Amino acid sequence: MVQAKIWGNGSVEEQYKIAFDEFDAWAKANKIPHSQPNFKISPNQGYPVLQCKAYNGRVVVAWAASKAVESVQTGEQELLAAALCIGLK
Repeated sequence: MVQAKIWGNGSVEEQYKIAFDEFDAWAKANKIPHSQPNFKISPNQGYPVLQCKAYNGRVVVAWAASKAVESVQTGEQELLAAALCIGLK
């Protein structure tokens, strides 16, 4: 989603900060507690790092799936979003 510039045209780090703030607001709005630390990038390879407890991972995946559905722009993206949501049931 970062490559698709869902969170603006800023750097990857800026987009991850915006994404985390959005995730945190989503969790609060849906009254879903979590202790997920900020999203970050691997310093060596530039890939996202998701360090979390199993419960927090489930919360992040639920948010990512809802964000994917919200951000659908093409038929291919719709299929991907549907696949993400199916895995959550």
